[in-house]
Amino acid sequence: MLATAIITVPLVSVANLVTKNPRLQVQNQAKLISAVNLKDQYLSANSSYFDIKKQLFNNDNSKKTGVDFSQFFDFYQKTDPEIPINFATDYGWEHYKIEILDLIPLDQEQSFEIYYRLLQELKDGKTAISDPYKQKVAYSHIPDYSLSNFVTFASQKLEKLRAYSSKEFNFSTKKGLTKLISVNDFEQEVNSAKTSIEARAVLDKYFNLEEVIREILDNENFSYLNEIGTRIGRYQIELTKDQILKDNYLVKQAQKGFYKLTFFATLSASFAKEIGADLNKSAKFHFGVNLDFNNLFLDKTILDNIKIEEFSETDYFTSPKQAANFSTTVNGWDFLNYYNNQIFATEKERQDFLLLLIGKIVKTPILDKIKFSNELAGLDYPQLLKYLKLELKLDTNATKLAVVNNKIVAKIFGKILLRNLKNEVIAEKSFSQIIENLELLAQNDPEFASKMKKTVFYFEPRAEEWISASNHKGVSKEEIIRLLELNKFERLKKVLENPRYYGYRFDENRLKLLVDDYKLPSAQEFAKTTTIPGKISEGIVNFFNSTLENSEQINRFLALLAKKDINFVAKFWYDFLAGLKLIDAKTKWPSDLNSNNFFKKLAEIKLIAPTKSDGKNQQNLENNPDFWLFSFNNDYLISNEYLKNSFYLHSINKNVLELMKTNTELGAKYFVEQIRQHASQIKPKDFLTEKQKNKIQDLTSFLLAFYSLVYAKDQGLFTETLGENFGYKIQFKLDPVLANVSTTDQNEQVLKIKYWYNIGPIDQNGNLISIVNKTKQQTLNLKVNKNNKLLSENEEKLDEIVAAFPTSDQFVFLTKKDYQDFLKKLQATLAKEPDNKPVKVDKEIMNLPFSRFFALNYENYGFYALKTAKTTDQSGSSGGKNDQILGVIENSPAELGNQSRYNLFLYVYNKKHPEIRSTMPIKVIIIESSESLFASN
Repeated sequence: MLATAIITVPLVSVANLVTKNPRLQVQNQAKLISAVNLKDQYLSANSSYFDIKKQLFNNDNSKKTGVDFSQFFDFYQKTDPEIPINFATDYGWEHYKIEILDLIPLDQEQSFEIYYRLLQELKDGKTAISDPYKQKVAYSHIPDYSLSNFVTFASQKLEKLRAYSSKEFNFSTKKGLTKLISVNDFEQEVNSAKTSIEARAVLDKYFNLEEVIREILDNENFSYLNEIGTRIGRYQIELTKDQILKDNYLVKQAQKGFYKLTFFATLSASFAKEIGADLNKSAKFHFGVNLDFNNLFLDKTILDNIKIEEFSETDYFTSPKQAANFSTTVNGWDFLNYYNNQIFATEKERQDFLLLLIGKIVKTPILDKIKFSNELAGLDYPQLLKYLKLELKLDTNATKLAVVNNKIVAKIFGKILLRNLKNEVIAEKSFSQIIENLELLAQNDPEFASKMKKTVFYFEPRAEEWISASNHKGVSKEEIIRLLELNKFERLKKVLENPRYYGYRFDENRLKLLVDDYKLPSAQEFAKTTTIPGKISEGIVNFFNSTLENSEQINRFLALLAKKDINFVAKFWYDFLAGLKLIDAKTKWPSDLNSNNFFKKLAEIKLIAPTKSDGKNQQNLENNPDFWLFSFNNDYLISNEYLKNSFYLHSINKNVLELMKTNTELGAKYFVEQIRQHASQIKPKDFLTEKQKNKIQDLTSFLLAFYSLVYAKDQGLFTETLGENFGYKIQFKLDPVLANVSTTDQNEQVLKIKYWYNIGPIDQNGNLISIVNKTKQQTLNLKVNKNNKLLSENEEKLDEIVAAFPTSDQFVFLTKKDYQDFLKKLQATLAKEPDNKPVKVDKEIMNLPFSRFFALNYENYGFYALKTAKTTDQSGSSGGKNDQILGVIENSPAELGNQSRYNLFLYVYNKKHPEIRSTMPIKVIIIESSESLFASN
């Protein structure tokens, strides 16, 4: 095996080694000498230029013999201008000698002109000689040049001051940690020092200042050996105040994060004595040192060093293995459902309750799971508390379920808040924590677990009959059973929804709330995107919000808001109504609110009529507003059968409202519970009999109406997503099981099936991984018809488009004249074809806003209109024959709002297969208005 020795050679030497010309080599080396100076040892504060000259020259200016002139001068190179060249030991110079050719005194300038060259002894006994060089060496009465070198050296060292590590901080009570103090506080502490000694002590508390200064002073290039061989520093360094800002030691610089310290360097007492210098007359070199404090001191990045570890088995009251011996009666669904359906007056109450639930499962406080790393590694919590306050704030509205190792767990979220001793928030950081073994709730507190079970809100799926059962055409029993056996439940659901067969509508709004993530906007943001269009009609205020795109989104917004603590809800509506000028700007939010006087105080906040600009001035829409109904996005115009997203004061709450405005003993939470209980007695069509009965005149009555609407929906407050990637799937089964189904002709006419929903985490393909809950089962009695075959996939696709069309969000507003013009165009087109025959009307409706929405979402589809034949009864229907087309556009008077309204019915067709149309039409609501809204080109 061969070994190879590698010798590292400086760049300068490499350049010399490669040449074969010794003359050129020595010449190149000589060029590296950049400066010549008198050596410090020949200088004295009490001597002069002429004292030095006497050592070198005779009285006639001739050079003295027997004097080695090279010993009087130091030579410096470009690469290291601070330290003189040592021709005996310095690598790259040890083969060279300096030769002084001539020395000329310049008395007028008190300088010496030196002529020198470089020599190199060659192996053959010859000498390589460089060209001669000349430099002027000025005399200084003290070693200023060397002191300047020292200052340069000291500056470079001091600029690299090092902050103490957390390990050093742990081992010394005298050291401080920069990460635990703000740079402003540090600056103040340094500059508050009464003396430079005190200031140095403060600096040395956080940085290795004294260590660096000792290292500088002991450097052999700036020290000497005394008679007994002890190394003595030639210079000393002192901290001083800034030369411009005379009061400060530490000064902030223009460059971000940089601060300057000012020092001065002078001769040490020992060296001054050695060379006979007077310290009082010695030069002081002031120099500034810029220190980079970026990322050293306390700032937001400190939380990168703080984390919360997940709970381990030992943190739970009973380890999972031990807990397996107990019957588990509480699961993740029970935990989250119970928690989400509690009412709280304040956010703190909600947080305390969540901690109470966690405390029944985990014995270790969350604060005990805090760990420090990186720049804070090794610290313990008590050490931190001497400098900072650490606070955990749970995001109580973000508690979710999650899947960990195929197990359902609760996931809580929150923020770590870091405060200084002035209680100012320095930084905040989000965190999450997993709570496993939720079944321990039942084990550790059976009574509490029983209470949870009793108060859980169950989902009861609903299938509305949009077509009465007597008009169901049905489908063959074999088709239904085949879909059941193949587990094609989504396909079966579409069959049941299709009016060609049955016409059910499955209400999944509550389930969608569980799987769709949504962030509640601030009141200010919500107000900015909300308008009150048109004039207030019959005491109805219609909020039109552009961010709520459909009825489901409005429902989600209202329910999610109601879930917040009562104080938050009230303040949200106050800010929102004030933003829309429904509350006078002079009316301020009460500063003395508490749970007992809450609603009484809010009753003093009166609602006023909004203002509307007519182009010249602002004017009230009503002098004395009698608001009784508040609606979102024209909800009050959609149907005469129900109000989905509109709220009013029901007479059932009359006594509750009176107490809310006068009582100061029962508390806000009590009244909201009363509203919740009464809401179950409110029926969908009650608004027709309650019309304009009870006025909403203040914030308290407004809040009562709001809570009444949310609780009347009977969906609980389980309104946020369960967790990441959760979903639901509809399930069907025969009732009774297939083996017990009678095959008689009579029983074949009706087939009973049960349906429900499974809820749980889903994979990337949308399939359920596991089930966290099942809804209650409901029964459907299906009429069977062996002669009715299932539609093709193309036909079903058309019906799916119809079912998905958002009727409640695609209103058309037309003036009376524009409506009549539109009606005439339709009549002219339909007159070309006989009744009951589909007619393309894409051109006729292209200027209406909903057509633009449809074209963007369904590019290859269009609309048919299907005029039905008149009957004797129809010819005398309300509205007359001139303002409607039977089967296409029909008069539909609104119970609320006093506005003319029409329903436009259109069937969907595929432009590639125009022979097929949907089996049911979409419905578009046309409302007569003071101005028309058309689709933009």
